[in-house]
Amino acid sequence: MERAPAGAESAPLDRDPRLLPPDRPLQHLAFSEQRLAQLSGNELLLRPMSDLRRVTHIAMPGARNVVAGVGGDFVAAGSDHVYRVANLDNSAEVLAPVPRLGPTTILPGADSSDHFWLLYEGIPKLPEFDLQETLIAPYVSVLSWTQLSEFDGRAISNPGDGSFIFTAPDGLRRVSAEGKTQKVVAPSLGERVWRLLPARGRGTVWAATPYDLQLLQRVSGPPRSGAPSDAWECLSAQRIELPAHALALSAQGRDLAVLALESFEATRARLRIEVYRQGGEERRVLRFDEPMPSSADAGAAGAPEFAPELALAPGQPWVAVYAFGLSVFDWRTGARLFPKGTSPPSTLLRSQNLAPDPQ
Repeated sequence: MERAPAGAESAPLDRDPRLLPPDRPLQHLAFSEQRLAQLSGNELLLRPMSDLRRVTHIAMPGARNVVAGVGGDFVAAGSDHVYRVANLDNSAEVLAPVPRLGPTTILPGADSSDHFWLLYEGIPKLPEFDLQETLIAPYVSVLSWTQLSEFDGRAISNPGDGSFIFTAPDGLRRVSAEGKTQKVVAPSLGERVWRLLPARGRGTVWAATPYDLQLLQRVSGPPRSGAPSDAWECLSAQRIELPAHALALSAQGRDLAVLALESFEATRARLRIEVYRQGGEERRVLRFDEPMPSSADAGAAGAPEFAPELALAPGQPWVAVYAFGLSVFDWRTGARLFPKGTSPPSTLLRSQNLAPDPQ
């Protein structure tokens, strides 16, 4: 995802899939205020923040998504059941299943862990599920359906006000809690968006293009000249240049983290995490090495699995990252919290070179 020189003909992209972000955000890591959850195989691994080495194993056959819900609950969708692990419990509440129709993404509700939406790949209708509704079928009850008109499948976010903002072939769209679809006018974006994440502030989102992150906020007052009368007009309140080969993003409160790949070498991958603050100018850069697994470690398939994902913890400066395995860092100090003693210390840099706030 390197920027081509101005006026130059675009060079062919290196199509190594490890240099490109996954088609959809992975959902194998999630933090509550008390614990870190990780999906691994057919299990959910729970680690208390006080001792990351201590692990509770909970069987969840076929689970591919886990998210943190309101109140410290974790919700995961498996092949035969939905599972909910209440705050500090060491066992899961086993609930009715949701239909599994290929790859899915969970969009958690902002009010309760009972509510979540499930995005099915290639289906432009978004069902809302309620874990507490009376069952009238062998599946979790569907509360409502939201039509995602012109959704192209690239990125979607629910910014906490009951709406959804998503990508369309010619830009962004917003569907309100009442089901009204509007075009999002954001002239500063320019590039194709590959991720959308909720930010602090009602209806505010982070939009990631191949080259930068932009904080989009709605313009107050009537639309400017040339914008449709019913448009959701946005301005870029903050712009951050992305490192090359950005692979994954995570937002928590006012903090935003980016995982990027710097290089693959014979025995290691060199990775970097950059952490920003909404409305601030400082950038924290954390570099570290991840050992490359051997073919024997990878099993019969031969090629090692590279699954880039990261998650920020609420309430403290921790970031969990997965590349070929799990690591946890204190992003303020650069200390590796887990696993300890397995590799040289990470390198922490502090920088003030963020692009200025256009306001």
